[in-house]
Amino acid sequence: MKKIIIALLVVVLVGVSTATIYHFLLKTSIKVKKANLEVSPKSLNIELVNGSKCVKTITIKNNGDNETRLYFVYIVEGNNPDKISVVFHRINGSTITSSNKLIIPAKGEVKVNVHINVEENTDLGGYTVYIMAKD
Repeated sequence: MKKIIIALLVVVLVGVSTATIYHFLLKTSIKVKKANLEVSPKSLNIELVNGSKCVKTITIKNNGDNETRLYFVYIVEGNNPDKISVVFHRINGSTITSSNKLIIPAKGEVKVNVHINVEENTDLGGYTVYIMAKD
């Protein structure tokens, strides 16, 4: 009788552990292209207090034979990601947006000011900001 109970218990546990529900499948297509752009510096390490702002300058170099038009998007990860914002400006102060793209000439380079704003009521801790250039 003990062997039967153990066998049933094993069958039930195996059945439970293999019963997985998949709620959706996300298919992602990725096209890998040659990188013509370089950014410097490659990363930024910044310490800010609540309610503060800072501006960092990055340089984007176009090694390609054609001009590139792009704008920036960003994602913030951390406790209060909506409390940190990033805005991108040309050196002349004009804002770079999807409708006002940055133009990088062929074999040229441009500087971009990255404005980072931390709201007053942002939770303390570490945050990661991913900045991506889109054409």
